[in-house]
Amino acid sequence: MKKGSKKRALKYFAIFMTIVFAISFLYGVFNYTLVQDTLSTQIEDYGFWAIFLSTIFLEIIPQYLSPHNTLLIAALFELNPYMAFVSVALGSIVGSLAGFIIGRKYGYGIVEEFLGKKKMKELEYGINHRGKWFVFITTFTPIPYVPVAFAALEMEWKNFIIFGLIPRVLTYLIVVVLLYTVL
Repeated sequence: MKKGSKKRALKYFAIFMTIVFAISFLYGVFNYTLVQDTLSTQIEDYGFWAIFLSTIFLEIIPQYLSPHNTLLIAALFELNPYMAFVSVALGSIVGSLAGFIIGRKYGYGIVEEFLGKKKMKELEYGINHRGKWFVFITTFTPIPYVPVAFAALEMEWKNFIIFGLIPRVLTYLIVVVLLYTVL
């Protein structure tokens, strides 16, 4: 495949994925209760395994829902707070690492093909120097936390673990403490 046709195919793929994510997001917004109810039912039926597996899924694939919701549901069902935290923390570690590995293995080439080598080098520098603070902020705010994208931009493992993974797990600990104290 020629370089121009690769770029064109990549643009069409990016447009397609944007449309899929937009439709998914809109479906979730308009059917939020249905999605939340489905998640609640899974946690009620399968307990901590459902929390663990849904956290992995929510960390690998960018979602409008986050694992914080599973902690809220666990608190509402009065599940053991320690087990809820351990389930979400382990699920987050597994999902984040899997997403990072996927992004590292497949994402760079796709992004580089789309942006070009020069722009990729600029983004790599940015994500490893200033971008690590953006990753840190995404760990505890509504801004999407997307390990696949961080890896595709060649974020260093050390920065991902220090500014992404560890704060993400600590955020879940804070959420558990707050939820189980308030509810």
